[in-house]
Amino acid sequence: MNLSKLKFGSTIGIIGGGQLGKMMAQSAQQMGYKVIVLDPNSSCPCQYVANEFINAAYDDQIALDRLGALSDVITYEFENISANQLQALASKYNIPQGYQAIQLLQDRLTEKQTLQDSGSNIAPFLQLTDYDDLVKAVDSIGYPFIVKTRFGGYDGKG
Repeated sequence: MNLSKLKFGSTIGIIGGGQLGKMMAQSAQQMGYKVIVLDPNSSCPCQYVANEFINAAYDDQIALDRLGALSDVITYEFENISANQLQALASKYNIPQGYQAIQLLQDRLTEKQTLQDSGSNIAPFLQLTDYDDLVKAVDSIGYPFIVKTRFGGYDGKG
């Protein structure tokens, strides 16, 4: 479902209540939508602007189901929600962007390989599994280079 098809006054559920979620919520409210936000941080930026706030962990299935039941459409503000939980939510509730992009983005190696396979121009990368791979990467790529975690890194972490 595309946002332009949501009826005036519909409710948008947002998973994640950080700065981006706050901007999304404020924009949605300016267009006449209600906003419910789920976030584990009781003092997150969205808590103060959402029409309703659910203070719960991102993996709290009961809270996610509550968000789904109260929302006409659900979105998320970041990529660290479990792709499996998002897939389960999408089977019951309206999540127009789906879970597939999150599934891809959560594995940095698969993300890079997919971009490379699509013909995108990306920086050189290698999979590193041990110290020997790191030494080979220095020889292959040279300096400078960045080492990132394959899973779980975001906002400068990992």
